[in-house]
Amino acid sequence: MKRILLLVFFLMLLKTGNSQNTFDTKTFHEAFKKIYTDGQKGFPETKGVYNGYLSSFYTFYRAKILLPGADSGQVSEPVIVGYPFVKYSFKPSKTLAEARAKEAKLRSALRNAWGSPLTQVKRNDTVKQFVFYKTIFYKTAEAARLFYAEFDTYIVYEKGIWLLELTINGVRADNVKSVITEVPAEPQLEKKILDLLVSMDNFFTSEQKKQINTTQYYTEYESQSSFFGKHGKVKVRPFETSFSYNAGSEIIGTPANAKTVYEKLLSFFKNSGRFAFNQEIKEGNRTYIFATASNRKNIVPPYTLILEYYATEGLPSVGFLITRKKD
Repeated sequence: MKRILLLVFFLMLLKTGNSQNTFDTKTFHEAFKKIYTDGQKGFPETKGVYNGYLSSFYTFYRAKILLPGADSGQVSEPVIVGYPFVKYSFKPSKTLAEARAKEAKLRSALRNAWGSPLTQVKRNDTVKQFVFYKTIFYKTAEAARLFYAEFDTYIVYEKGIWLLELTINGVRADNVKSVITEVPAEPQLEKKILDLLVSMDNFFTSEQKKQINTTQYYTEYESQSSFFGKHGKVKVRPFETSFSYNAGSEIIGTPANAKTVYEKLLSFFKNSGRFAFNQEIKEGNRTYIFATASNRKNIVPPYTLILEYYATEGLPSVGFLITRKKD
């Protein structure tokens, strides 16, 4: 009888332990708040060592601040317009039920760490052999309408296992200060664009004003040219050199101004005759257009352009990225 009672007691303890939310702890809450707050400044404390890049669009860094329970983390920093984010990966699950149970506990811990109501949107999708389950969290219903999420949980089936990830979105460091001003005059804007395209033909060598960063993978310079009083960046890699420029709210001022500057830049790039443009795309508060070298003979274009703007209230911005491939 005594053994039976001990066995029942042990099973009750085991059941209780399995039902506990290991994410929903004070340590997790504090870590999440620290990372989220850091994200509003561009993740300067979370960003660790360089961890590669995706073409000329994102630069990756290992996350040196991990969430309790996470196996790994990576900070993604946009080269041009966009938002930085940190993605945390958790231990894979063998079944969808197990992954969803873990995600439910993670979502509960996130809501408790946030401490106030959130708008929650769930999406499922299938792409070839991949199945996606995503829950997106917004501050308000208006933020959800504009597709500006604070964070999201994500389950994907890949190579026989279910992966759980958490993405926390941030704000570009150069967009943190939001000052409403008129767009400053730039009477030489078209000439500066044409001169920049001449420099592009020589891999932006003349634009390399001052070295600001170097790794074994790339060397980055402040540009010689400036637009609206702000310099761009030249990034030299073994197989390509790129020129990026971003004007945040401290220059642009309002979403309407962002659209105006974008349209001016688009007009000048088109008038140069150097690019063949794809159709413009609108995604929420983001508008962008992609272009390649006009009259190109090779399958891989020698240079490309991405021009875009964000009409986010309080955080409008305009930017472009020109990438010149090396032979």
